[in-house]
This record gives sequence, structure tokens and C-alpha cells, in this order.
Amino acid sequence: MDETGDQYPLEKKWHVSRGIPLGLIFTVLACFLAQTGTALWFFAHQDSRLEAVERVQIVATSIGDKLQASSVAQGVQTARLEEKVVAVQESVNRIEALLTSAAIKK
Repeated sequence: MDETGDQYPLEKKWHVSRGIPLGLIFTVLACFLAQTGTALWFFAHQDSRLEAVERVQIVATSIGDKLQASSVAQGVQTARLEEKVVAVQESVNRIEALLTSAAIKK
């Protein structure tokens, strides 16, 4: 026994006994290094993945802007065509009225 009265004085300190094989230590160390390497590789490629997503988003935004501008232009053209159709309809109504009045006079 130790002078402090502890029956097992070595258990309070961290130590490696001969009961732990070196193969187990190397295996645990290799697994840790492999997982760390895999995590580093994964996070290193996240940057390129994010850049690809950003490029696609920029292209999609520009296409959306072009479609919106085209939609506005088509709206203006549609309004002009509606005005022309109204004018043509008025002309047709006047022609029908003239033809009707001419037919009644005969």
C-alpha cells in the first residue's frame, strides 16, 4: 500500500499497461487519422460545390431577369394590339352602320 492509503496508486494516473496490444493502439490511431482525413477532404470539396451552386444560381437569376423583361415587353405589345382591335371594331361598326343605312334607303 501507498503511504496515502491507496491500494492501487497507479490507477489514478494515465498509463498503458502491457495488456493493451500495440496492434490495437495502431488500429485506433489509423481509424482516427482516416476519419480526420475523410472529414478534411469532404470539407475541402464543399467550397467547389458551393461555387457550382452559386454559378447555377447566377445563371438562373439572369434568365429570370430576361424572362421578366420579355414579359413586360409582351404586356406593352398586348396593350397596343388591344387598342388596335378596338379601333378596327369601331371602324367595322361604322361600316356596318353605313351599309345598313344605304340598304334602308334603297
